[in-house]
Amino acid sequence: MLPVILLVIYVLQKCYLRTSRQIRYMDLEAVAPLITHCQETISGCTTIRAFGWQRQSLHRSLKLLDNSQQAYYMMFCIQRWLNLVLDLLTAGIAVVVVLLAVELRGTTSTGSIGVALLNILGFNLSLSHGQLQLLAVARALLRPSQLVVLDEVTSSVDSVAETKILDAIHEAFNNSTIIAVAHRLETIVGYDMIVVLDGGRVVEVGRPADLLEKQDGWFMKFVHKAGH
Repeated sequence: MLPVILLVIYVLQKCYLRTSRQIRYMDLEAVAPLITHCQETISGCTTIRAFGWQRQSLHRSLKLLDNSQQAYYMMFCIQRWLNLVLDLLTAGIAVVVVLLAVELRGTTSTGSIGVALLNILGFNLSLSHGQLQLLAVARALLRPSQLVVLDEVTSSVDSVAETKILDAIHEAFNNSTIIAVAHRLETIVGYDMIVVLDGGRVVEVGRPADLLEKQDGWFMKFVHKAGH
């Protein structure tokens, strides 16, 4: 399977680099007349005004601008095409791995499968930070532990995904100790204990309900600062 994947990647990069290089040349050729026209307009501004050629100059500028954007748009399309193909390739590999894990049940551990999927999906460079966070959570769920450390685990996802992630974590690690580092206060109010740090030092420790009652406390300062 690996030789096939390497062959596909080789063909993709060869086609993409050759095409993108040609489009880049086209982009430079298309932008040059626009730059020249702008320079001529600036130097001949007095003459254009004297003969009343403002409308003609503006019309030519817009036409050259439209022409200069054609190559840029083509480059944008090529990049989106590459991302799509890489996404499909990654999805195909992930499906094959899952199918092998299902068919060859008992030959490997769930943790190994999770690591394999993470490495496969991490191969796709178009993954966003939020998607990588979801993959990290999925890997953690596949490897139960008595101590779980979460560092801004939902910082790059929307509120809906955040709720689902936190519910899954709390359900999967119900009997584990969870240490969470967070700046979104609404994500930590459900924990047993909160430790507030300022400037790298511990300034307040307590249960969420107790800290919320201390109007002059550090935790409440952060709450008010966040607009809650």
